[in-house]
Amino acid sequence: MAASSVIAPPFRSASTPMHTASEKALRQSHGNIGQLSGLDQTIVAERVVTFLRRRHPHSTAKHVARDLDISRETVAKWIERGSAPNAEGILKLIAVYKTDLLITLLGGAEQWLAVAAWHERRARFEAEQAAFVAEMGPLLLGEDQP
Repeated sequence: MAASSVIAPPFRSASTPMHTASEKALRQSHGNIGQLSGLDQTIVAERVVTFLRRRHPHSTAKHVARDLDISRETVAKWIERGSAPNAEGILKLIAVYKTDLLITLLGGAEQWLAVAAWHERRARFEAEQAAFVAEMGPLLLGEDQP
């Protein structure tokens, strides 16, 4: 079908746009979708920095940059200036730090989120334990002696 044969809906003329109050409000608010107010950005920034410093008390920017595969300067800006990460940064943080970060960002946990966080921590500890046993097992059993 050719572009010239496309027919506009009968309730709206293609040449004269309809301007209703709700349409104007939608257009005005559309630019703010997904954006946080200044206060919300400050709260998010504070909570992110608190979480990251608690997770990595030493060389925070270096460790977080490594975990997220982003520049250390970006992380340092979050920490030093208290600036909130952009949407991509928040998504990377959530992908890496999972429910522990979500609980911090939300300022608490719903029961389901607390349970999910517990399961994630348990799985992480079990993986760390298995890696430790794999590395240290032969030493503890005396199998690695010269």
